[in-house]
Amino acid sequence: MRPIMLAVLISLSTLSASAQTLNFQMTAEYNIGFECPASSTLDPDRATLWVLMNRCGSGNYSLYEFRLDDGTRVNDEASNFADALTPLNNAYLSYSTTPIAFTPDGILNIFYNAGDDYDTFNVRIPVDFAASADTPPTLLNLETVNSLIPGYAGYLETTVYNADHTAAVIMDTFAYHVIDLQSGAEIVKIDEPGGTDITFPSFSQDGQRLYIARFTNPDDIDDYTGTLSIYSLPDGTLLQTYDVPSALLSVSPNEQYAAFLIGSSMGGGDVLGVVELAAGAVSPTLPINEPSTRLLACANDGRDMSGVDFTVSGSFSVMGLNWLPDSSGFYTVNSYGGESAQGGSPCYFNYSRLRRYSVG
Repeated sequence: MRPIMLAVLISLSTLSASAQTLNFQMTAEYNIGFECPASSTLDPDRATLWVLMNRCGSGNYSLYEFRLDDGTRVNDEASNFADALTPLNNAYLSYSTTPIAFTPDGILNIFYNAGDDYDTFNVRIPVDFAASADTPPTLLNLETVNSLIPGYAGYLETTVYNADHTAAVIMDTFAYHVIDLQSGAEIVKIDEPGGTDITFPSFSQDGQRLYIARFTNPDDIDDYTGTLSIYSLPDGTLLQTYDVPSALLSVSPNEQYAAFLIGSSMGGGDVLGVVELAAGAVSPTLPINEPSTRLLACANDGRDMSGVDFTVSGSFSVMGLNWLPDSSGFYTVNSYGGESAQGGSPCYFNYSRLRRYSVG
């Protein structure tokens, strides 16, 4: 089983009530339409969020830009870059690998893996037509990885990228290899004697740290607790290790907090919380999903459906989590999964969400 998918199988665990002291709340929620988010990234000016969407499992990708202050969509279907994104159809990508980012030249880069052999490819989108000349990052495909890491035995789709796609970390069986995507050279190798399966690397916002989260008891599917180790780059020195409520997490830019997921609903978690790393304070968790209800009307056109026995599940997978630069909170994009009744006139049961959370 590919390790990045194993989190889907893990069930809900319980946090200690005595540690719930951190203030954490959802402050806004916006309707972002009937497509399904796959990943997202903040625009370099931090005023908008770019969301990569598809037709809820059927490919047909598009890119939409949303204002952070009110959730308004900036571009329409005529300018959603769908034609440029056709290579992503039948491809694999996971938001946890940071597949979408603005590179230093101002181009929106998307890494993805082919659906047949999982080799790595990318698409470059000039969403800002004033962007500088195209200088693509190194493509860590199978040929390149085998030349960098002789005997490589990992999975290409678990490669994790930093916030501007200038570096990546490749997980081999017993080591992490941090690669400079501008020079194509290895920056540092960090050994993992226990194996990299069911570990979750990520980069700090500024690219100067590598975070590695591990489950405390990986053989216990009811235990989400873990440790977070922070390594400096480029030397790979271990700086700090913290106990965390869940190994499924995202660290704030100032390293004060980490947002964490617990639960296995569609791989996107059942509850969301925040831990203050140094202090150990843990917030109350907030539900990601809504209670299931009977469908009374179509969400897209209001048609009366009260006479039909359809259920709205209320499930909303987290498909992207983006911290604000000042670490005061973050945004998530949540997919409703495409629940609908298709036919001559589709009836959508729900819609995808953009949510803002505050911390402190």
